[in-house]
Amino acid sequence: MMSVAKSFTLKKKQTGAALVVAMLIISLVTAIAATSSLRHHFMLRRLSNQLKVTQLNSYLQATEMIAKKALTADLQLDAEQKYRYDHFGEIWAQKVPPFLIDGGSYGGEIIDLQSKFNLNMLATPEQYKSPNRTLPYTIQQGIFIRLLQSYNDDNLQITSEQAVEILKAVLDWVDPDTTANFSYCEDDAYTTIEKRKPHRTANQPFMSVSELRLLCNMPPELYIRIKDDLTVWPRTGKSTINVNTASAAILKSVIIPSQDAAFFQKWKPGESFQVPRPLEDRDIEQFLEQQKQGFTSWSQVQSTLSYFDPWPSTMPVLSLHSDYFLLRAQAELDGLTQRYLSVLDRTQPAKIVVLFRSYDDL
Repeated sequence: MMSVAKSFTLKKKQTGAALVVAMLIISLVTAIAATSSLRHHFMLRRLSNQLKVTQLNSYLQATEMIAKKALTADLQLDAEQKYRYDHFGEIWAQKVPPFLIDGGSYGGEIIDLQSKFNLNMLATPEQYKSPNRTLPYTIQQGIFIRLLQSYNDDNLQITSEQAVEILKAVLDWVDPDTTANFSYCEDDAYTTIEKRKPHRTANQPFMSVSELRLLCNMPPELYIRIKDDLTVWPRTGKSTINVNTASAAILKSVIIPSQDAAFFQKWKPGESFQVPRPLEDRDIEQFLEQQKQGFTSWSQVQSTLSYFDPWPSTMPVLSLHSDYFLLRAQAELDGLTQRYLSVLDRTQPAKIVVLFRSYDDL
């Protein structure tokens, strides 16, 4: 009897252990299955997102192709009419609703980069070699000094002296050496600015407008106001300002009062000059109204503004047409959004060249 009871107890213990092992195996298999299912789900989701991103990129590239077509068509129309001008009434400047697709949309807008002031216009190799360090040295530098003062109001006042000092800092920022040729703002100055991380000067052309924030004497409020009127394209700085598309601040900076026009007719590159204050808003109201229709000739511009200085005849600073544009595109698909920037060069006949692409910012 004792032997039978002992055998029964042993079998009972073995059965309990087997049950525990079976439960552990089931739990392990369930966990593996759940993990495998989760990984499979994530893999499918990742592949789905990758497919959507590929589709979004295709729509963004299509937007770029449409922009190229619009700019090429405008160029062909100018050739047929035998004059070149670009203004807000042309096809490339129109606001077009996004194209609708299944699950989203895509579209964009074309911005005239020559409606802005190019920071890379400011430095000239000749100036660094010249013993004449008096500023401004070029018309472009004079425009920039005036532009810095064009945003003055009750909350912000930039004097002509401050504007010149900012220009000096810009010139030392982009020059190829670490010698303070114009200002105190070279490498040494940027290692001791209070409450700012130490950094070095660029010693190269501006790659982004945001670099202007790093200047040792750039007021943050001024940067916030001026940044949308600036560009760094083309990087060579060889471009003009299109008065047909320029903003009010730019126009107040490039138009010269009549009492100063006679001087600039005789001015030669490399000669320093007294910079007149920027115009007031009321001075360009009529110009802004006519700008909506577009100017087709300089005589038309001069008839609108009797105090317009003939800078185009003395130096190619201004123009009525543009060759550089920025495409801002966006595509949406099933909750995913992709943004895209493209810098377009139209200097070559019947050919649009992409100078730069970015999914972030310039």
